Amino acid sequence: MTSTSTNPSSGASGAIGFAETSAHEHNEIVQRAAQAGPGWAATPGPVRAAALRRIADALAHASRDLVAIADDETGLGTPRLTSEVARTTTQLRMFAEVIAHGAHLAHAGVT
Repeated sequence: MTSTSTNPSSGASGAIGFAETSAHEHNEIVQRAAQAGPGWAATPGPVRAAALRRIADALAHASRDLVAIADDETGLGTPRLTSEVARTTTQLRMFAEVIAHGAHLAHAGVT
């Protein structure tokens, strides 16, 4: 089954449809995520930090499209959504710096 969102500001149906996830697909996604956990946990901090920076860069690069889609789905408006993307990319880059320097380990009692 395919669904679309409804813009709460205008009542218009969203331009992008999406398929609903079956219970089987959901379980498979959760299982794959659980299987990926140990590998990610063993990944060195600098590699994790680089991944977060790449994610931040990708979000920033796609910001215009993401904001348009999110506005269509939420009606929150371009200024608010643009600031949300900027906030998220800033936080990802900040987390990357913390992880790259191992500061998160000191707070977890690991030195």
